[in-house]
Amino acid sequence: MKNATLTLYSDQAMTQQVGSGSTDATGAFNITLSVKTAPDPIYIKSVGGIDLDTGMPAPTMCFVGNTGGANKLTRFHVTPLTNRVCKLARGKGMTLSAAQTRVRTDFGLSSNTGAGGLYEDPTATGQSALRAAIYRALGTGTMLSTIPAGSYKMYAIAVDDSNVGATVITGPADIKAKFLVSANVTVNASGNVTGTSGASVIRGRVQGDAMLFDILDNATTPTQITRVVGHVGLHGSVAGDFTVVSNLATTPVMHKGLFVAALIPASGLNATGLATFVRNFYLSGTGANKGKMNFMARDIFVSGGALPRVRWGQVTMSAIDAAAGTVTMGNISATEDAGSIAGATSTLTFGSGEYVLSGGAPTDLLLFKYTSPAPGNASIYLVTAVGLRRGIYIVVPPAPANKVQSFGEMFLDLVDHPAVGGWTQGATHDVGVARIHRGMLTRTRTQALLDFKPQKVGPMAIPAALTSGTTSSGYLNGSGVQPLMVFAGGMFAMKQDANNNFADNMFGGGTTQDYLLAVEFFESGAFQGDEILGGTLTVGGMNYTLSNYPAVFVGFVRKQGDPTPSFTGTVNILARTMYATNYNAYKDAYVYGTMTISKAPTTAATGAATLTGQSAGSPSPQTLNLTIDKLTTGAPGMYHMHGPMGASQYLDITWPVGGSRALYMISNNASGTGNVTEIGEAYITQ
Repeated sequence: MKNATLTLYSDQAMTQQVGSGSTDATGAFNITLSVKTAPDPIYIKSVGGIDLDTGMPAPTMCFVGNTGGANKLTRFHVTPLTNRVCKLARGKGMTLSAAQTRVRTDFGLSSNTGAGGLYEDPTATGQSALRAAIYRALGTGTMLSTIPAGSYKMYAIAVDDSNVGATVITGPADIKAKFLVSANVTVNASGNVTGTSGASVIRGRVQGDAMLFDILDNATTPTQITRVVGHVGLHGSVAGDFTVVSNLATTPVMHKGLFVAALIPASGLNATGLATFVRNFYLSGTGANKGKMNFMARDIFVSGGALPRVRWGQVTMSAIDAAAGTVTMGNISATEDAGSIAGATSTLTFGSGEYVLSGGAPTDLLLFKYTSPAPGNASIYLVTAVGLRRGIYIVVPPAPANKVQSFGEMFLDLVDHPAVGGWTQGATHDVGVARIHRGMLTRTRTQALLDFKPQKVGPMAIPAALTSGTTSSGYLNGSGVQPLMVFAGGMFAMKQDANNNFADNMFGGGTTQDYLLAVEFFESGAFQGDEILGGTLTVGGMNYTLSNYPAVFVGFVRKQGDPTPSFTGTVNILARTMYATNYNAYKDAYVYGTMTISKAPTTAATGAATLTGQSAGSPSPQTLNLTIDKLTTGAPGMYHMHGPMGASQYLDITWPVGGSRALYMISNNASGTGNVTEIGEAYITQ
């Protein structure tokens, strides 16, 4: 990668900077030290830059290695494999030696150096095994990037709840005509974003590996704001959520949706190199695993009385031609839930696949069409971006309706890589979770903390034999209050719905809560995703169908006996409002900055953190001192941070160590005894 910024640190928290440098036009770098001798071990972080092979934004990566002793290195190569070592050492509590051994074992490498060595140059002659291992590491879908300063063309496919039951789709051409949008955006050296999309203006922020855009119908007095937020994956690919708030001047109305996008440098890209990368990314596996992916999809927004479902299976990509814009996939043998247990399995028949082009140029978006079996014969559209696990799926019944029936999240996870999931068959796990949802607004902070603070939901034993398959691809049926559990590599879903009606909840005094959640796992054991709840809720005399208000769900899984994760250091933070009691200030309702955890909590002692951030439009940042609660026994890796925010508000944050999303909650009394006025999510990047 060229023009990447490299920073060298002497400590695992990566707070003690001792050197810096940048990559040249060939990807080589020298680091100038601010100390006399290099520390041992050293930590290097690479941010920004452009991938030399493709011309696309380069991933953010970390390196940790020795400068002395038996494992001394004389040259340093920052790669997706050294990044994985770094994640295990910093986020999972492993020693450097243990992290190196784990990565070598997972990726079939025999040593740290030499042919196929973990720390060698993957472009060198004789390193084909190392190059193959790097593509497998990229296939985990956990690699993130930032967007370097420059101008970009953004392509996105976006669908929201207003399309359900209303938008007619007769084929892939309609998906592109009605859901594909483009924009011209510029990122300056400070990370601020400006741009245009049609007659609308764009402003926003790139903060570390997170991106937030506001699309406004008027730059000074907007009546509608579309807020787009997500993490930047490989090559500028992005998947996330968006909200559309209209009628800001009168009675605000909110719609919610999902999107996938790609940012293409306006200066152009290396089409040949990109085509080679795309083929290698998806088709570099060997034998039966070549091109094979775990598939999982779950409804978020449904029409009429339809029940939200989760579906899972496997699919194989057999060919991709980026230049011609074609992709060939196999059929999907997909199982659908029947409440808290697995239901029928049916075949989704492949119809067409596109590497979406715009004016002959690649967008890095993939669009597939499948058909469900009779009597439904529904068209099912899958949309994702190269390098991401997360995407969108859209269900459209046949004529004469042809209107979007439901849509939700879709995940495609390459099989030919070591799993990043937190589950081990035949083992017992400690599990902690936390969530935010629409029903928390106007509650007292004390009441809301019952959901917001890390909760112990284990110990959870995964039997040696599941109902079907393995934790790489399988499921475990629920019973009573135990949910259906679906395992799909780096993805995981749970559904509690014993009556198969998705109507039960505990807000009105019920004894059970129906829910459907799907999450992505990270190397540390952190997981994150969205959750929908069953039933209805009455607030202020209004009845709300809870499934129309997705909740954000985070957690952490640790196999008992594994190290307890601990983190100190500085992370980037980019937060956005999801639900609030008053949307008059929505135009400025996102915050960016950094958070430094100076003291990690334990089960016996609290920790400490400092948050420095500012709202969009604010002239200066605000610094908050936060207390981190003692770790909840049986819920490791979950940090709950809180403290006063100014003279009249109180802030709570919950973050699973190593995850890229956190929850936040604001209440209206600086003493921590007020009512909740705002909840949202914060994107965290290390």
